[in-house]
Amino acid sequence: MCAKFCLILTLLCAAPFALAEIKVRPSIDEATANSAQWNGFKKTNFKIGDCAAFIVEPQAPRKDKAWIVRPAWWGAFANADHELLKQGFYVAFVDMSYTGASEDAMQILDRMYDVCTKKYGLSKKAALEGLSRGGLASLMWANRSPQKLACVYVDNPVCDVMTISPKFIEEIRGEWGLRDMQNFKGSPIFNYKKLAKSKVPVLFIAGLLDETVPNATNAKPYVEAFRKANGSIKYIEKPDGKHHPHGLQNPEPIVDFIKSAYDKI
Repeated sequence: MCAKFCLILTLLCAAPFALAEIKVRPSIDEATANSAQWNGFKKTNFKIGDCAAFIVEPQAPRKDKAWIVRPAWWGAFANADHELLKQGFYVAFVDMSYTGASEDAMQILDRMYDVCTKKYGLSKKAALEGLSRGGLASLMWANRSPQKLACVYVDNPVCDVMTISPKFIEEIRGEWGLRDMQNFKGSPIFNYKKLAKSKVPVLFIAGLLDETVPNATNAKPYVEAFRKANGSIKYIEKPDGKHHPHGLQNPEPIVDFIKSAYDKI
């Protein structure tokens, strides 16, 4: 009886450290995942569970080994990533593009952070970049682990799962293992207070005409709630902006925001 109890206790204690076995759909092909360089910068490839992952190395790294991690849509609207590399930042990616911020998904980002900081020696404070549904994962993980962050940059992020398409909602329901989505609270609009309290700076860019992630039910209520909670947030509106293109034609405000956050650590 004692032996059985000890075994159960051991399993329970070990559970939080186990790598999630979430099934993920890749957003990049094998050639991209396994290539040795990106835009002339050296690229180191590995896996986090079933997710392709890699680190792109600057030619002249900053002394603090500053880095930014993107959990979705590698190479899309990446002018800020490219400029950060030129200014000494490492750029990391883990392919969570089609995940929905479940506990399993959060564990993938936990493991990515551990690999980048412990195995590859990057800064203990990461910058986090999330576009669209990548912003869903980013904001949820940021609220879960603000102590690991220098800053957060999101662009047209999903802030309320229930306001996106029925297909998207069904994908989230399946990943979370729920019978229905009544009273679902796994969205950033319900999970922001820890991040706000931490004072980790957040850069939020949103198009007012976003047809995929409606501004009125995503960016607007999230930013308002975050400000009310006294969080540190810079909000840039694009009056004529739709869901695409993400980012800014001139990435300087994004790059300066991230550099400033690191310089204040």
